[in-house]
Amino acid sequence: MTTATELRSYLETLAEDPTSKNPKTWKRAAHPAVYADYVAFVQSGRYPYLDAVVTEIITKHSLSDDLSQRFDHQAVHDRDDKLAIALHTEVYIASGQHRVDQMTQRERELIEEGFAPITELTPHKDMKVMLEDAKSYRLLQLPDESDWLLLLPRKSQGLSLNELVRQHHNYLLAKEERQTRMSSPAVRMFKMLDKRTELLPY
Repeated sequence: MTTATELRSYLETLAEDPTSKNPKTWKRAAHPAVYADYVAFVQSGRYPYLDAVVTEIITKHSLSDDLSQRFDHQAVHDRDDKLAIALHTEVYIASGQHRVDQMTQRERELIEEGFAPITELTPHKDMKVMLEDAKSYRLLQLPDESDWLLLLPRKSQGLSLNELVRQHHNYLLAKEERQTRMSSPAVRMFKMLDKRTELLPY
């Protein structure tokens, strides 16, 4: 069975499954051929508008008997093109999967550079850390002890440690599901600095 034949069969099965329209079922990896085509589209230097990726995949694999039609989101819904609608969902899933894979690669690179997840940070007074943005921060606890701020030199406003931890936790959930549907997932890493380290004035 060719890739095109197998992909068409997969999409037809997906189109007939009413549960496939439920976003709760999208916490998964995309079909390998769809994901490969999505990555190839991105690597070509083009911005991956979902309509454009769908159109290219349909054309590449001859997934329609009439390739002169439009395959943007609105057009396929207007004519109830079930296979193309299923492909739109699959490309959407591939886009989230690709974003997670990029973040995972970034996490690996930072670990190799000696960074640790922000979730492992135990804050204390006068602590100095470097974040994944390669900038150095000092930690300051709020008066009500509800949070710690990470401050750049000569700055009175900073980053919330609680928020950084939340973002990294959401990244871990996204990595587990291979999707980015939760709120603001981000790789947040830190590296300890010696107390004597002079913070550079940004």
